[in-house]
Amino acid sequence: MHKIIFILIISGISLLLGGCKEGTILSSLNQRQSNEVLAALHKHQIQAVKVPQGKGLFTISVPEEQSRQAIHILQEYHLPSNERIEIAGIFPSDS
Repeated sequence: MHKIIFILIISGISLLLGGCKEGTILSSLNQRQSNEVLAALHKHQIQAVKVPQGKGLFTISVPEEQSRQAIHILQEYHLPSNERIEIAGIFPSDS
């Protein structure tokens, strides 16, 4: 009896975890852009996650069932914003 209950619990947990697939909606964002996107999505209760890609770039992922709503919100807010050009980028120290 306990073995059957254990198997049912494990099966239920597996179904729950399997149903929570995430999809990438944006990639190659800098720190500022990714934070802006994350803030806008969280404001609308979208469970967005920021994942480092390396070299200071980030990916934004959301649960697949929220991806359409997330993209609509980003279009509404005109996000991600354009990358700002900084003086250090115009005149690099090695020039």
